[in-house]
This record gives sequence, C-alpha cells and structure tokens, in this order.
Amino acid sequence: MRFWIARGAATPMKEQLISQLLLAIFSGRFAPGERLPSLRQLARRLQLHPNTISAVYQELATRGWVEQRPGSGVYVRPQLPPPSLDSLVERFLAETAAAGYPSSAVLDALHRALQPPPPPTRVVVDPDPALAEVIAAELSAQWSESVGFASSDSPPPGCQLWASAGRLPRLQQPACPVRLISLEEMLAHAQRPPSGSLLAVVSISPTILDWSARILAALGISPDAVVLRNPRQANGLDGLALCASIGADAVAARLLPATLPHHVFRVVAVQKPS
Repeated sequence: MRFWIARGAATPMKEQLISQLLLAIFSGRFAPGERLPSLRQLARRLQLHPNTISAVYQELATRGWVEQRPGSGVYVRPQLPPPSLDSLVERFLAETAAAGYPSSAVLDALHRALQPPPPPTRVVVDPDPALAEVIAAELSAQWSESVGFASSDSPPPGCQLWASAGRLPRLQQPACPVRLISLEEMLAHAQRPPSGSLLAVVSISPTILDWSARILAALGISPDAVVLRNPRQANGLDGLALCASIGADAVAARLLPATLPHHVFRVVAVQKPS
C-alpha cells in the first residue's frame, strides 16, 4: 500500500500518516488481524525516523485500532467475536425463569417475536450528523431507497442503524458497518490541479473538511492552494468561482449553483444492504 507524506506542511507528518492508516483500516485495505509494515520498513519507505513510525503505531494502539505483539509486529486489532447463540439462549431462559415466567408464556412471546418483521428503516448515525447525512445520501442512491440519518447521541428507536466502521467502537448500540472509500480509490479518478491554481473542497460535514485538509497536506498540496467551504454557512460559496477544481460531497453538490462547474466525490464504498 502506498502512503503520502508532505514535509513542511502545516499538518505534522505523524498526523498525516495516522489519518491515512486509519482510513486504510476503515476502508478494509488493512483487514482485521493483518500485519502492518514493520517500523524499519515503513521508516525506510517514507524516509522518516523509526521513532516517528513507533509513535504513530503507539497512538493507533492507544486508540484501540492495532495491537503490538512483541517479536512479531503490529497487527490490526480483530473485532471481538459475538457470543454464541447457545450461550445467548441459555442466558435468556435463565433470566425468564428467574423472573417467574412459565415456559408456555416464553414460547408464546418467542412466536410473536419471530413473526416476519416489516422492512427495516435504515438510519445512518454519527457524532457528526452532517457526515451521517452525506453517508445516508450516498447509500440512498446506491440502494434506491430512502435512508435516514441522525446524531449517534440520539438515534431513533426501532431502526436498523448504520455507521462508519471507524465510529462503531464509540457507539453505545449495535450498528451495521459502512465501509468508507479508500484513499487509492479517491485518487483514482482525481486530477491534480495545475500549479498555482486553487482547489476547493465543499462539504456540509466538518469531519470531511478536516480529513480533506489532512490528506491534501499529505499529498503535498499547499494549504494556500486549498479552499474549504461549507455551503450551509454564511459566505459558504465565497471564492469558489476562482477555483480551477471544485469537489463537493453528495449533499453539498445540491446546494451549489448550476452554473458553477464541480464534481461530486464519494466517501462510501459500494456495498449491499443487509
């Protein structure tokens, strides 16, 4: 896998590499249990001091995304396996018996619960509700159905929840993972703007704008050549007419004037509903 590091950028090289490694994990480029490049290998490839790579891996370990195995290397931390069905059933029956429910009542309740449910209402949740809105818009287009969105602090009851794979550990309730698009996929269709021209990223999500700034810095694009705009904010369209290239998320693109040339970038990889 390729990494990009821009020396002298406003974003520290350590943060540039952390962002790219996290995105690689969230997008599935590094699978659970997969070994990351060794300290010396990655330091030699990027021409960085091994202590810098060590600090990056230590930060990822602190956040719970990787585990360091002495004498073996650094690995993407696997997801904890779910409890077995038998153990769940045993726990359920023990709890119903302790609560005094007879077996017949438990069976009646199970029959009612196992009736075919109505199609689930799918809702994307995230600490950044605007990011949830962007992901929901992309999934709606992929699945040809309406997908809702909400803050992960107040998810609606009775819905099938979806969230970026990178957010799942923070949630207090189970959710289906959304795989984000990898950096290589993002760059596959992107064209670098001519030298001296302005590049704009337009998004309703502060998270997307922050990630864009870090990744563009890692690609060696000067912050002075990048315009970051949220079209829902006051003066959110200022300066865009001067930009040679404008990329907008799926929601922000609807808020841009039709006369302003732009392309829509994706943040979600193609996947099927479950």
